[in-house]
Amino acid sequence: MNNRQLRILYYFFSNAAPCKSGDIARELKLSSRTIRDTIKEMQPACQENGFSIHSRRNYGFEIQIEDEQLYQAFADQINVTCTVLNQIKYNENESFLFIARKLASIDDWIKIDDLAEELNFSRSALSPVISDITTYFRNHQLTILHKKGKGIKLTGSEINYRMAIIQLIGPLHHQTLIQKDETAYNQFVYCDRDLFLAIRREFKIFISGSGIHFTDAMFIWLSFYLIVLMNRRKHGYSIEASPAFDFLNQTAFFQPAAALFEHLSQSFPSDFNVDINEVYQFAALMMSRADISDARRFLRSVEASPIAETFRQISEDCHRFLIRQFNLRLTDNPTFCNEFQLHLAQIMIKHYFHFETKITFGGVITNKFSLVSPLVTYLGFEVASHLESKWRLSLSGDDYFRFINFFMTLLASIPVPIRKKRLLITSGAGLSYSRFIGKLITNEFGAYIETIRVCEFYEIRHLNSADYDMIITNFDFSTLPQFYSYDLPYYRVNFEERDAETQLNLTQAFSDIFLIDDYFIRDETIAFYETIQFSSLLQIYQFIVYKNCRTPKKFQRLIDEFQKIETTIDFKIVNGTLLLMGNKKDYGREGIDVFLSDGKLSHKGNKISAVIFCTLDFSSLLKLRIAEIYLMQLLSHCDIGTLKKEKNAYLKKLTCEILIRFRSI
Repeated sequence: MNNRQLRILYYFFSNAAPCKSGDIARELKLSSRTIRDTIKEMQPACQENGFSIHSRRNYGFEIQIEDEQLYQAFADQINVTCTVLNQIKYNENESFLFIARKLASIDDWIKIDDLAEELNFSRSALSPVISDITTYFRNHQLTILHKKGKGIKLTGSEINYRMAIIQLIGPLHHQTLIQKDETAYNQFVYCDRDLFLAIRREFKIFISGSGIHFTDAMFIWLSFYLIVLMNRRKHGYSIEASPAFDFLNQTAFFQPAAALFEHLSQSFPSDFNVDINEVYQFAALMMSRADISDARRFLRSVEASPIAETFRQISEDCHRFLIRQFNLRLTDNPTFCNEFQLHLAQIMIKHYFHFETKITFGGVITNKFSLVSPLVTYLGFEVASHLESKWRLSLSGDDYFRFINFFMTLLASIPVPIRKKRLLITSGAGLSYSRFIGKLITNEFGAYIETIRVCEFYEIRHLNSADYDMIITNFDFSTLPQFYSYDLPYYRVNFEERDAETQLNLTQAFSDIFLIDDYFIRDETIAFYETIQFSSLLQIYQFIVYKNCRTPKKFQRLIDEFQKIETTIDFKIVNGTLLLMGNKKDYGREGIDVFLSDGKLSHKGNKISAVIFCTLDFSSLLKLRIAEIYLMQLLSHCDIGTLKKEKNAYLKKLTCEILIRFRSI
């Protein structure tokens, strides 16, 4: 299947059916007619894989599965393919892939005029493509040389050649394993399907027995590395010995790599011929990419390595940075301290072995970022950015995301203080039914309940109301005579039907248990800007920074930081709302600024109706956890009018609703 067909299938697998041709066309930037024609072209291949695509009038296209097993295997393969395919900027531009693959496959000089003629491009039209290819290879620690009269040529280490080649497999790797193509590039990536599956199976067996774990995407990446290694060695390319490898003997990664390579050499002697340097190299790759479950054991390996002193310096510096910027002392929590150290250690390992790359294999970076909150994204970005700027480390999107995920997990671990409720339960159906109500409520809200007392309705007037917080009943108190009024609030439930009113009443009943009043931004620090019109995010940045930071040096630093964030992270825009973060330490205040757009503001083609800029005091993890909840709610379904009217009270309401909904304590 070609690139276009793969993307259409990926769209089907990623969206609910039916899918209209116009929607697919807009997403893939193609015409509706092209979509329909392409679907027709790929029907035979679909049928071979257990499904077909049918059109329903006025509804769109949908998949009909005929063989579940065949279909699922094929869908899994396409999903993996497209996570790689989406990493390359020019994934729909054959020129990028053609030139990049040719440079990675040929040792000789290539004239740009020859490339232009082959692709039917003008030399000037090819210039921006070459520029992007240069950036792509630079991100893999490879350099494109230019020589007058000869053209261009790629140069760099063998390991980085291999990593770049693997990255370029993506758009073809479904057919690469099925049909051989005698191009220069495919001589390094082609593998008989049965051989590939056998190698991957052996790799999985040896890894399973070693206690080493990888994400699914990384396991696939390493499997492809074995294929590229095998093919590159057949053509005379090998890894050179290096003193950098010496310490690997003392790690948990060397023996599994040695055993795997010995077994593969015996099982496939004509295909898999390796030396000890390849074993060391693969052990280093595994060490830098493993999904570590035993942080302490891994850290001991790093502390016994040549990078121990540098790692210690960087680790101490990062801990000081966290204290200075966010008043965060990880040493107070050994579990999270080890987890943070682990992230740093794997970044250092990649740096030590020159595995650094800005390219991400395991999925689309922007999609990952969109799954998390702007607050934890900001925290992760700050730490990652500090490592890049001060220590000159090159971090991939996966490295950024691991820090973001670290802070998300850290905040989620912070308990929210509560004051448990003392309940009084009564009903018109007798004590037995009242006890039944009490049991149902305990099953659902037990963590929020201190005591429960069941009584008859007429007994309530004889009880001391100070001993209880509320009444839960199936009565409608509003219909009772006036002399039945009580000081305690009451909440009506109907467990027979479990209607929306019951759910709402229960949520309201327990919404004030959270002792969080002191953790919200004050009303007077929430401001709205409706008359100032902005045509770009940069103008908003400049306004915010100027309003809060009048010194030129600080002004420029914060503007530069904004722009770096904008180019690194694909901002999450939900319902036309964009949320940005700042640190009180930088802006001198804590608050929320809401900028309302007249419809002319957009970011990367997405229209923005409101920009919310929030500055927080990062000195309290509990405050940050509370802020993360209400900020995500503001982003997801903010009612600007209600926020403007209720301010602090609205933020509290949003927070309590989520805490109750997910039973968070």
